[in-house]
Amino acid sequence: IQSGLSKGLGFSVNDGTFGATPAMYIDTAGKVGLGTSSPAAKLDVAGNVSVTGMIDVGHTAQACATPISGSIRYETTSNTLQVCTGSGWKSLVSDTAKPSFHVHKNNTNQTVTPNVTTLLTWSTERFDTNNNFASNKFSPTVAGKYLITLNVSCSSTSRYCIASIYKNGAVLVRSVGTIDTTASVISTQASTIVNMNGTSDEIEAYVSNQGGNTILGPSYDTYFSGAYLTP
Repeated sequence: IQSGLSKGLGFSVNDGTFGATPAMYIDTAGKVGLGTSSPAAKLDVAGNVSVTGMIDVGHTAQACATPISGSIRYETTSNTLQVCTGSGWKSLVSDTAKPSFHVHKNNTNQTVTPNVTTLLTWSTERFDTNNNFASNKFSPTVAGKYLITLNVSCSSTSRYCIASIYKNGAVLVRSVGTIDTTASVISTQASTIVNMNGTSDEIEAYVSNQGGNTILGPSYDTYFSGAYLTP
């Protein structure tokens, strides 16, 4: 046992030479160092740690900063483990299911007015993991970036079928399908990655048939899907 090491208390398992780095050291602030005489935390280990039981990770509200880079905490609001990057807390894992959906028209055609942008309706869900699709719109309850895809087939006598993805009532992206005038079916697909806030943001699908009044109903012709990608 050594005393006087920076006014702390050291425990050695060597020859006891005063000034040698002790196996365990307790400083005047109560910080414990294993293999170090200058602990920077309540417990500071210079080396690897092996645990056969559980590690209880706290849910501190401490701000992340450079001195604690690499620290881990449990965040109770999002149910995630987070690591301090030096500038902020970054989630590692989550037990929250990530929303995704796929819907189609189940072989039922939809009648529209030619040259009028019209909301597409959906009768059948292939899947809806978080029950976030309802009333022809997708409103995810988990914030993040989503891949949204809309495929539309128009029965048309002209050359244009326009598929549009809307966010909160405004067009986000659109795709124009064109073919030669001898064909009677035009297919087009719109796709985008969009950031959703997890509360009020909504996604809808619209179509404009420039030369007819029918949107084809087979599930492989007209469908709408979305999936969570990343925070």
